[in-house]
Amino acid sequence: MPEYIVASTIVTDNIWLPGHIHAGRFLGGAGIYALSGLSLWCGDVMLVTGRGTDFEQQCADWFHRNHCPERGLLQREELTPVTVVQYDSKGRRTDQPLYGWEHYRKMEASASEIITAIDGNTKGVYVFQEIPPGYWEELLSAKLKYHFALEWEVNESALRPPKKSYVRKIAERCDILSLNLAEARVLLDEIQLEAVVANLLLWDTPLIYLRMGEKGAIILRSGTSVWVPSIPVSAVDPTGAGNASSAAVLYGYCEGFDTLRCGLLGNLSAGECIRQHGPPKLLTASRERVSRRLQELTRAR
Repeated sequence: MPEYIVASTIVTDNIWLPGHIHAGRFLGGAGIYALSGLSLWCGDVMLVTGRGTDFEQQCADWFHRNHCPERGLLQREELTPVTVVQYDSKGRRTDQPLYGWEHYRKMEASASEIITAIDGNTKGVYVFQEIPPGYWEELLSAKLKYHFALEWEVNESALRPPKKSYVRKIAERCDILSLNLAEARVLLDEIQLEAVVANLLLWDTPLIYLRMGEKGAIILRSGTSVWVPSIPVSAVDPTGAGNASSAAVLYGYCEGFDTLRCGLLGNLSAGECIRQHGPPKLLTASRERVSRRLQELTRAR
């Protein structure tokens, strides 16, 4: 079984830019970006999610080219999800599943399906999820049994009442909570960054990864906060940066890296995922680039 597991979705993103300009159709989904971000640092990562019978035609080329295992891809429906992504002139995006939300949610791996892929070799599990009935109790029980680190990147729907009140209870039983600043403001009913950080420092979660886009990230750990600046790249599409960076931070945490190094891994993985529409086309080239850049940044410390 793999050292790391990513549990989230595969989709094809049909991307439209402002002015009704069609950018094209690209492999996407939180699972793909998290898989990419983590795979830049570790070669033993498996994605667990549903797929359609059309997977070979729609998505398999990227998996084959990058030698990513497909054994965690579970046959669900005839069609693999397609998401219509629309950007407005301010860079905001809306996502609409072409085949509907019910079809999309059928692709999400259940807790029991994730647990089937876990054994004593598993170091870390990343999930991008809300709060489905019974899901967290089952997965957290497996965490106690197998002793893996569990990262929850919060799906924004978990921040809506009445589920919102459960977020802290679940997060404090995970090892890492990942959310962006806008989500944290909604969750905590706070506007000022200082108040958000002070509130989150009270949580009993070993590491909280607070993402701030171009401004970098703040990592809250052991009662302290560390700001990790972003690493400039020529950005084409910001899609997937949060998923990629979160999964990379999980790797750093499991490998025992210090807080700043965890953040650097996250920012470097995010940078690789925003260089183009879709995930990096060739992970080997991205691995070489981030490895060199990490050495440069480490020497500069």
